Amino acid sequence: MKINLLGKSTKIQKQIYTQHAKTIIKKIENRIPQICRALNIILVDNCYIKRLNKQFLNRNYATDVLAFPLCEKMTAKISRNKEKNKNLRKSDIDSTSKKSDILWGEIYISYEQARKQARFQKITTDQEICHLIAHGILHLAGYSHHQMQKILNSLPK
Repeated sequence: MKINLLGKSTKIQKQIYTQHAKTIIKKIENRIPQICRALNIILVDNCYIKRLNKQFLNRNYATDVLAFPLCEKMTAKISRNKEKNKNLRKSDIDSTSKKSDILWGEIYISYEQARKQARFQKITTDQEICHLIAHGILHLAGYSHHQMQKILNSLPK
């Protein structure tokens, strides 16, 4: 899966975060629709994540991580197109979807919240961001907070 890391980060941080995301994805790949080939991870500030939280969840505060699944919508759209175009072969639909990286979802992480939480937990901000990346990925895969703990506890610190 292609990981697109957007927002302010150094080259080394991008490598760390991307590798961590790939490690999590490898553990749960059976829960990811095969058509999904990309994931966006976006580092933002508190103001931006607060706006998203208010707009989509009606919560008027900054949070640490938000995950938005997108692949189900794309899969449904492709299915509708198949119904409309019953004369198309399966290979036609497959080759169309292979031309672009279909997004599994987007994970927004507040760098400010991560830094604050890291200080409180006495860990590095990078460690906290990696934890939040895992948290977001597991939400996209449909895991509840209770189910997540088992997977998160099995990861290297």
